[in-house]
Amino acid sequence: MIMPSRKALKQTALAKLEKNWNSTLKVNAILASLAIFIELPLRIFSNNELLKQGLISTEIFLAASVGYLIYTFLSIPIFYGIKSFYMNISRGLGGRVADVFEGYKQFFPIAAIIFISGLFIILWSFLLIIPGIIKAISYTQILRVKKDNPEMKALECIDESKSLMEGHKMEYFILQLSFIGWSVLTVFTLGILGFWLLPYMETTYAEFYDKLKEVKYGSNIHVEQIKEIEKEMGEELQQ
Repeated sequence: MIMPSRKALKQTALAKLEKNWNSTLKVNAILASLAIFIELPLRIFSNNELLKQGLISTEIFLAASVGYLIYTFLSIPIFYGIKSFYMNISRGLGGRVADVFEGYKQFFPIAAIIFISGLFIILWSFLLIIPGIIKAISYTQILRVKKDNPEMKALECIDESKSLMEGHKMEYFILQLSFIGWSVLTVFTLGILGFWLLPYMETTYAEFYDKLKEVKYGSNIHVEQIKEIEKEMGEELQQ
């Protein structure tokens, strides 16, 4: 099997989003609320320039700085949750808002995956920028791998992501580049377009991941299991 074209991946993603826009809107509203009402104030009041100019007190600066570090750490599972949410949509399971918080059930394993992969990327970047970028692309599937294989340790997820991406890094990089125009437009709409763009991108990336598995293994057991369940449910309804 060969990888579908970027156009095909995107068209499939949009088709699967048709019945899920309501849930994606809720998820994006939650993410936007966290960013606006928690992250943004903490970032503003932990700004060293404001402290130097005497616009905030040392106490406020220190409290905001500590708060921002805590918020950043506690937000780590959200990255996993977003992948999980859109993978479920891609696989026809529908999106549930609760999926976004699924990562808190595996807080430390997920934190370990993100920390270790980030450390590896930094170390590779110390050598040269290009190797760092290549490694970053190789690791793009680690959280999706973790969702499909909860028992896998951090290094195993990293190795599996590297294996899946072997020979497909340029395809993924170009797929990411294809969204740049929309990302620029999102800035000009003050982020409003992001309510449509994030689901579009993440569902497309989820499609890419499932196709990677089909290319490597000849089939995707997780997708096949879903199809089998749907088939059984359909037969029961007909009886």
